[in-house]
Amino acid sequence: MDKAKWTFMVYMAGDNSLDGAALKDLAEMARAGFTNAVNVLVQLDRLKDHKTRRFRITKGGGYNKDCIETFGETDTGDPRPQGHPGSTPGSGTT
Repeated sequence: MDKAKWTFMVYMAGDNSLDGAALKDLAEMARAGFTNAVNVLVQLDRLKDHKTRRFRITKGGGYNKDCIETFGETDTGDPRPQGHPGSTPGSGTT
């Protein structure tokens, strides 16, 4: 990852009726593009396949091109921070 002055992290809890809207938002971010001074990282928890993906958004990228990591289901609706005592590592669930 390029050294940037700013990093924006976007968490999308799309494992509900907002799954389609989350995909549209991801595509919109890729269309907008960013300078080298800004990194945009997205974590998207999806309803369709119950997987969570991480993206580094690039100009012209998107869902397939910008995905940098895929892992199992996470409970992004859990208000406790990830790593909270009693939660499953990486998921925020008990």
